[in-house]
Formats: sequence, C-alpha cells, structure tokens
Amino acid sequence: MTDTHIGDVLQLERIPVEVDETATYSQIGIRSFGNGIFHRDPCLGSELSKLNYFEVHPDRLIVSNIMAWEGAIAVSTDSEKGMVGSARFLSYRPVGDVDLRYLNYYFQSLAGGSLIRSISTGTVTRNQTVSPKNFERARIPLPRLADQRRIADKLDSALMKQREVKDRVSARDTLVNHALDAEESAIIADCLERGWQTSPISSVAEVNPRTVRPDDEICVAFVPMAAVSGKRGVIDSPEYKIAGEVRAGYKLFRRGDVIFARITPCMQNRKSAIFEDPSVMYGFGSTEFHVLRPHDASYAEWVHRAVRSRGFIDSAIPFMSGTAGQQRVSAEYLRKAHIPIPPSAAERVRVIRKMDDIQTRRERFRELNMKQGADAKALRSSLLDAAFGGRL
Repeated sequence: MTDTHIGDVLQLERIPVEVDETATYSQIGIRSFGNGIFHRDPCLGSELSKLNYFEVHPDRLIVSNIMAWEGAIAVSTDSEKGMVGSARFLSYRPVGDVDLRYLNYYFQSLAGGSLIRSISTGTVTRNQTVSPKNFERARIPLPRLADQRRIADKLDSALMKQREVKDRVSARDTLVNHALDAEESAIIADCLERGWQTSPISSVAEVNPRTVRPDDEICVAFVPMAAVSGKRGVIDSPEYKIAGEVRAGYKLFRRGDVIFARITPCMQNRKSAIFEDPSVMYGFGSTEFHVLRPHDASYAEWVHRAVRSRGFIDSAIPFMSGTAGQQRVSAEYLRKAHIPIPPSAAERVRVIRKMDDIQTRRERFRELNMKQGADAKALRSSLLDAAFGGRL
C-alpha cells in the first residue's frame, strides 16, 4: 500500500464536441451518493446549455466537479458510448496500475468522501467544486493492482446483492400500495352498488372561497407544499408567524378547510390535508393549493377522503392543463368533478372507518419498508468502510 497522487494513475481526457444545433445529443448526468450515471432525454444541439461539451467514452472515471463532495462520481460503461457531458464532468482515463472500480468505491467510502470534501473549494457548501488540479494533486492509499481487483470484485458481488434487496423493497412498496388502493376503490364501488349517489364537489364544498385576511398581529400557520405529506394526508410541522409577516401572494385558508395540491407531480402524489390546527384559526400556503371549504363542517373528512382517493386522482389526470412539468387541475374541474355522497352520517362514519383501517395498514407497512430500506443503505456504507479499513 503506497500513497499515490491521483494524477499519477489518471489522466484528464477532454475531447471537445463541436455542437451542431440541428443534431441530436444525449447527455450524461451523475447521481449523488454513488448512485451512478443516468442518461438525460436526447435533445437538439440548439437546446444544450452554453457550456462546452466533451465526448464521453466507456471505462472512464467521471467526476462531477460541482457535486463530487456528495458522491457524484462514477465509472462509465458501454452504455455511455457516443454520449456527451458538459464541462462540469471531468473524465479520467487510467494511465497507471489502477482499477477504476476500486477508485470509485474508495471515493464513496468515509475516507474517500472526506478526501473529496477536503479538496473542494467554495464558500457555500452546495456550490463547492473540485478542480482538476486539486483532484490530481490529492494522494490516495493505493494497494497493488491485484489487491485492487480483489477488493473491487468482492464489492461488486456484495453490492449487487444489496441492490437486489433495495429493488425488492421498492417493488414490494409499489405492489402493496397498489393492492391497498384497489381495496379502497372496492369500498367506493360497494357504496355505489348500495345506492349511493354522486354529486359535483360544488354541491358539498366551495372551491377557493374568499377569506377575509386576518389582522397583522394574529398568529397564523405557514404551510409550504413540502409540509403536506402525500403519504399520510396531513400537514407536518407548519411554521408559525404573525399574519403581518406573510406577504400577499399566498393561498389563505381557515380551520376546517381542505387544501388540495393542484400541480403535477404533487397532485398525483396525493398532497392534500385538512387544515385543523387547534392553535390557530388561519393558514397561508402555496398558491399551488386549491382550497375546499365544506358547506357542512362535519363533511370535511369525507371531502378530503374523496379527493385523495386513487380513483379521484387518476380521473383528474387527463383533465390537467399546462406545459409538461407545470400541469395543473383547474378550480372549474374541481367544482364539476363528482364524488360519492353518503346517504347518512352513519354511512359516512362507517366508510371512513374502513378507509382509516387501510391507512393504518399502509403506514405500518411504510414504516417496515423504510426500516428495511435504511438497513440496505447502511449495509452499503458498512461494506465500503470494511473494504477500505482492511476488513474485506
């Protein structure tokens, strides 16, 4: 094991691309935390940024100079042949006795991550960059080539199994949630078979009602989109301010209102909730919320369950309008969209309890799945630290 300058075993490779505005290009990107290279959608040369672009070749160590400190480093493969990368990606070819897999794994370990952060410069963490000079001057502990390959082979095998576990966890999450969605839809279908009628939302709730702004000294809740849990349908950790601190341009609602995300992908992710904060009467939130105010306060829970059901969400998607990535459900659609109407309070309570049971099972499963996903992630870190701590 010898301390070696990175520049002694890697050489920066810069093969410029003369961008043709009428040609089609496929760009690479690198995910953080060692999650590898991804491919951006093909685009015309005229749609590329003003940065310089360079060829990407297989079997290169690719370093994101702006995100290397967060593990955005990867080895290119035949999948990247013919693609391009902006000047933000440093491409290195091996020129010494080095296994690129070993180096990549090293930079994902605690020791390697600390090294990258130590050579990153910038005053703001998320804007720190790695220059070719600093990267190539850095010294790394490098065993003989045979040992590098042995360690890389073991990590390849072990981490492939770890990824398989993560994939199974993800697949199971999708499968179980689809099953629970289907069970919820079956409950609604049963209600309709029992003779429940449907009516437009406007018959039971006002959409985007006018609300008198509270006096400036009144304490209010501030609810950004991120504070609404799509998984649980509740508001998590709102901020508290006095109304005078909240400038105009936010959506205003009051206790008992249902807030419903109108924009993609938040709408599809079921970001909606009842604003029922016991400590304040009023809330301000993103303008990307629609507000639904039930005519009868006791109907809030039902309206909320109806609009966050998978069936309602799926039926709204075709009616969204706007450009890609900025599509929205209109207020007019919400007013006219039909939801089932319980024939009595007793029926409403009965069905809500059934839906509560589904949500309880959904949350229990989510906790289990999150734990197993966290265990799989921790296993990866443990394997890397064992490999570069001489225990593999």
